[in-house]
Amino acid sequence: MTENKTGKYFKYAIGEITLVMVGILLALQVNNWNDQKNQNSDFDKILDALEEEIIENINETNFEIPFIRDNMLAITRARLNKITTNEFIENPILRALIRSDKLDINSDDIKLLVSVQETFPEEYKVLIPYLKMYLKIENRYKSVEASYLDEFSKYITYVTNNQTWYGYKNLPVLDSIKLQKEVEFYANSPIYKNYLAAYQYHYSDNIRFSISLKNISLVLLTKIKIIREDFDKNDIVSLFKTYNTVPFIEKTCEFSENLDEFINYNDLQLPIYNATDKRVSLEWIDYEDDGITDELNLNPNELIINNASKRMKEDAVVKIYSEGKCIKKYKGLQNGFLLIE
Repeated sequence: MTENKTGKYFKYAIGEITLVMVGILLALQVNNWNDQKNQNSDFDKILDALEEEIIENINETNFEIPFIRDNMLAITRARLNKITTNEFIENPILRALIRSDKLDINSDDIKLLVSVQETFPEEYKVLIPYLKMYLKIENRYKSVEASYLDEFSKYITYVTNNQTWYGYKNLPVLDSIKLQKEVEFYANSPIYKNYLAAYQYHYSDNIRFSISLKNISLVLLTKIKIIREDFDKNDIVSLFKTYNTVPFIEKTCEFSENLDEFINYNDLQLPIYNATDKRVSLEWIDYEDDGITDELNLNPNELIINNASKRMKEDAVVKIYSEGKCIKKYKGLQNGFLLIE
């Protein structure tokens, strides 16, 4: 009887211990679920802030890029003596080609996410290289910005110390004699042309990095939308068009590119989206690098932005291959992206 009681006691004790252990494990699991739920909630809040930051940056670049393009064109015309005296008189903007424009962009949330990349939920880890690429492009833009703002500062110092009309510049009522001297300076001064050339040397990279910042921001925003809102091809194309970014023009493989068209277009990092169900290869000519052909491969339904070593002209002609055969070409254009269908 004693042995039976002892056996029952041990069975009862083991059962109690097992129940306690199961209870502890369940409590730990529930606690882990709660912690994970809280972490996911915190991450969602950060992503909400990130989306807002990215959209603000896209809108800022969209607003500034047309002005930068126009200013670059006017600077080139001024250096080639293509702006008349009357144009200088009638258009004050032409008398302010060397200026302190810059993008009002923010990357606080991007930097925060990069600093905690180890804690990313698995499905969001695909964002990490694009967050880092954004910061790399932004750093390059900031360096260019500092260079042309330095040239602007040198120019302002010169005209302040040497041009008597400068103190009366932009007054509501301009003295005709002072305006005439100002216009004479802009139209004919070789010193002004020197300052303009030094400024343009650095300012020309401003447009390249401004557009690339917009493009990497668009790709980042789209990738977030794909994960969070299950975006499909139509959603992606619609989002790009919302921000004034349209698909390249589709051509046949027989289309022949005109090399003269490549002279005045920017060398960029562009969004590239393979919307097909096949792996494709891309080829385009890099006219900045002795006509070398650049190549990229994209998996089905893959969205990327080409890296700095494989930049593409805005009006590049891109040849698309599948299974070793050319299937079509695309002709680039300003504010464009490559949509492969």
